[in-house]
Amino acid sequence: MIWDLWSQDKTSTPFLGLVGQWISVNGSNWKLECKVLGFHKISGAHDSQNLGKYFIKLTDCVGITSKSLHKLGYVTCDNATNNDTAAAKVSSIFQCRGVHEWNNIESKLGCLAHIINLGIGNLMDKITKMAVIKTQ
Repeated sequence: MIWDLWSQDKTSTPFLGLVGQWISVNGSNWKLECKVLGFHKISGAHDSQNLGKYFIKLTDCVGITSKSLHKLGYVTCDNATNNDTAAAKVSSIFQCRGVHEWNNIESKLGCLAHIINLGIGNLMDKITKMAVIKTQ
């Protein structure tokens, strides 16, 4: 599962998007599936409590999670702090439901592309500052 939270530029309206990825097996044929599972306007803050509740609401709605079962494997999201704490909120909701297999530390994966992008952005800032100093 991939989740992302962002705000629309002109109205600052926040949205949560969920994309599911799984492998379907038909005999010896394996097929990677990828589907948009949810796209929901978020009311309230971009905080972890709100994000965790909306995540559970959407995954319950599409049948990945429920009061008695879960089919959630790993979640990939960017490395914003609120995603770490939102994953902890999801884990605590699962604990309250009696689901103990999903652990927010082991089951939340950082998006490698986002991490690389942040690193390149940081490197470019340093190079730009060095170039400005050398030209002065």
